[in-house]
Amino acid sequence: MITRIASCLATIITCILLMTNHMSGQTVVRWTGDGDDGLWSNKKNWSDNSVPDHTKYAIVEGDVVVHIDMAANPYQLQVQDMATLIIDQLHSLTINGGMLNNFEFVGVRSSASLIVEGSLVINNVIGHGIRIHDTATLNTEGSQEVRLQDITCNGLRNYGTATLGLTYMFFISDAAVLNFGDLTFRKEILVQDLVFNSAWAIDNYGEVVNDPHSVINIRGQLGGLSNIVNQLTGTFHNHGAIHIEDTQARAFHNIGSFFNYNDIYINNISQHAIVNGGVWNNKPGGSIDVNDATAPVDPTIFNSGGVFNNDGDIRLTNMQSIGLRNDGVFNNNNLLQIDSTRTSSAIRNLGTLNNNHHISLSNVNYSNGAMPFALMNDESSIIVNNSSITLAYNNGHGIHNKGTINSTSAIAKINMYYTDGDLYVNDIGAVFEIRELHLSSIF
Repeated sequence: MITRIASCLATIITCILLMTNHMSGQTVVRWTGDGDDGLWSNKKNWSDNSVPDHTKYAIVEGDVVVHIDMAANPYQLQVQDMATLIIDQLHSLTINGGMLNNFEFVGVRSSASLIVEGSLVINNVIGHGIRIHDTATLNTEGSQEVRLQDITCNGLRNYGTATLGLTYMFFISDAAVLNFGDLTFRKEILVQDLVFNSAWAIDNYGEVVNDPHSVINIRGQLGGLSNIVNQLTGTFHNHGAIHIEDTQARAFHNIGSFFNYNDIYINNISQHAIVNGGVWNNKPGGSIDVNDATAPVDPTIFNSGGVFNNDGDIRLTNMQSIGLRNDGVFNNNNLLQIDSTRTSSAIRNLGTLNNNHHISLSNVNYSNGAMPFALMNDESSIIVNNSSITLAYNNGHGIHNKGTINSTSAIAKINMYYTDGDLYVNDIGAVFEIRELHLSSIF
């Protein structure tokens, strides 16, 4: 913990210091438009009568539309004062910072717009890659490529409106995407190999929409607490797909409002797949699939005092620890399937779990001399089963109830088959009321 705090503070201090150094040692050139054609490549359009190169800090301002019609490579760029800068198709803007200090290498300010139809590449910088200020706009939907790599602060820091097309981010030491405004993903974003403890793929305080047919890919995170953080003020709508693989951090941490309408796939993760302290809505048609969660003590899904509504499908497979720990309210209105936990229960309930569809718990394995219960209901906790719960092929015990388990529906039932150990244990003072209990092949 001390190491993580120190790393976060070091990153924050570095970024603050950059604010005071953002123009140090660079020649500033401004757009004049005297060439009267709106083309970046025309030297007559610049204040020093030369096209900005890697030694120049270029500023485009005023009510103008400027087209980058070449392979442009300024040291730094500001788009200001209602200006619109368009990187034309087949052309590019490349910024190679040479690891020199700047607060933002591409800044879009004051109702200005940056439109990428060609390619935008920013690499090897100390500072933020792209910063979109209040009322400013970034649109890369039609781009050939946006590539951000080897950046010590944020890849994209958005306070305005941003729409991302094909975007690739590598080796970023702080949040790859930090959003306070409106952010829409179109096509695909790949975030790979984040390296420091404060390195999150997406940190959202505003509104994020992942469009249908869009894919968010996050791979190989080597540090950080979480891959995607949806903060208290954040709203996240996933209409496309989210794939998170090979990571040492949590996949999701939600304390805001999260809506999943499509596919979330998490594979080979060494912490929690989902920590929810806000409101998580897995909508009809939404699916959450987690495979190979290797954390020795972290539950795969941890509903930490939040509300979790499952109206889609959840499938958890091959977990080292608990499949679902519920400390809040978990409303299961569709399929919840937990298969193959290696050392712990499939479900541990410390809150309220309402089952209105089907829960399947299977292959809870005998491990280290212990026979874990497939379903643990702790003291003062409540499970209301209005449909069916099935426990099958478990090398441990069935149900341990310390709180209340009851049914209010005529169709409610609990099925147990191919199970070793005790069927259920009901502590003194606990309530266990069910309408139907089906048993077969009990050992």
